[in-house]
Amino acid sequence: MSSLSSEVNKIDEILSSASSVDFTIHGGTLIDFDDGHVPESLDAATHPTRLVHYSEFHEKPIIRVYDNAVDECLVDSLFEVTIREGQPWGTYVTKEQLQHHWNDESNDSKKENDDDSKRRECTCSCNDDKNFLARRVAAAFFDRAMSTRNSATTKETSFAIHSSDTATRNQDKQYTTAMLSHEQFHSSVHGIALWALSAKVGSSVPYHLDYAEQVRYASNVIVPPLLAGTLHCMPPCLQVTGGDLCMSLDGLEHYQKHGYKGALRPVEANDMVRISYQYNRLIMASGHMPHMSTRIELIEPTAPTNYDGTQGNEAEEARQRRVIIGFNVFGHDAGPLVQQAPEHSDMFRAWVHHCRQRQARTQQSQCRLTVDMVKGNPTLKQRLIQAKRNKVRADLLESQQFLDNQITTYLQVHGSKENVKAMVTIADLAAAFGRKDGSWPNTNDVHAHVYRQWKEGKYWRLVAASGALENGWNENVALARMDSSSQVELVE
Repeated sequence: MSSLSSEVNKIDEILSSASSVDFTIHGGTLIDFDDGHVPESLDAATHPTRLVHYSEFHEKPIIRVYDNAVDECLVDSLFEVTIREGQPWGTYVTKEQLQHHWNDESNDSKKENDDDSKRRECTCSCNDDKNFLARRVAAAFFDRAMSTRNSATTKETSFAIHSSDTATRNQDKQYTTAMLSHEQFHSSVHGIALWALSAKVGSSVPYHLDYAEQVRYASNVIVPPLLAGTLHCMPPCLQVTGGDLCMSLDGLEHYQKHGYKGALRPVEANDMVRISYQYNRLIMASGHMPHMSTRIELIEPTAPTNYDGTQGNEAEEARQRRVIIGFNVFGHDAGPLVQQAPEHSDMFRAWVHHCRQRQARTQQSQCRLTVDMVKGNPTLKQRLIQAKRNKVRADLLESQQFLDNQITTYLQVHGSKENVKAMVTIADLAAAFGRKDGSWPNTNDVHAHVYRQWKEGKYWRLVAASGALENGWNENVALARMDSSSQVELVE
């Protein structure tokens, strides 16, 4: 068993305990709640949908918007890392990690004035390590959440939207109270889940409620975060039309009426608070407020770029993405479970893949068809054959996508463009990911997969081994002679 499989099995065992968590000792109330959805891995008869309501955090819907919210170097670094990653990524930062971070950053100079706060934020050195950046932006999130300053400076503007007055829901209101008190931070918060998403023109985010995906997938219990938020990271040299955040101030009542992705009743964005996308804008809200993002109609440069054509139009277009960082704050009940496999992390994807395979095996074992039943029913026989083909095709596609993610991560870690001799070869990838237990992929499968994906222009490019082109072969001959010593590098 590989180390990844062993780790996934260990996490699966931990997450399977989600049904036995006592949410009441952490201020939660478990209630029956139908949003029209049951995870594919569960049966509604044995796992009815329930929701955890935290009265201390979910009684009063509040949205807070901060412009020029954090150090721009940090925002820009998050954008670059997310674009380079090429897929969503996620992680989890515990309260203890945040406290260590604050101690390391300001042991002897932590003061309560704006200038010092800004000085500490600007120590970001454009580090491209995701975990480092996650700790920094998580710290900035909590700095804002626990702030009681009425921010009306030239460096920062903010406003709050409350649910108390329907007529003024879309009007700016200054605030003087913190979203999260220091006492609540120390007593109720376990940590914060973060994820990064990049979206292109034509995409949107359907109506949904944030919750601990891991807990719901394992137990069908909906655990909304205590607080939630997003940070807008697309640089100001790009302008987006559309992609607005729409959020309902009616909270759980609105979500129960419309359901998971609008499964119970269609959702109208006009009935919700709408907040436009803007560089370095941090939106913070109560964790029980359903929301959606409108369709991105256009992303375009605001001024002529310095693009010189050396990287190709595809590289330039790949940067035209609306990037957001998402935040979900969890307590001591769900937090430790979310920490095991943060949403959009490689471990979360591997765990979901594991659960789906287990579900497929369970469904197969429950099939009680006999040979005589199939022989006596040609239509059933044909349908079973087609279903088997579809299942094999779907499993192969999922395994191929998982292999793509593994190879991309491997190239990011081990690849070297500066040192040609250190570049990753097909043989390296085959050795790293080829399986010897008879299942897909074996070493030949990895070789063929890399070559096929390269031919389709996806993810990476191959470099001819042993100077094939220099030996006088034309391109077609050189490509035909690609072997296991051919070198592989990511497409930027």
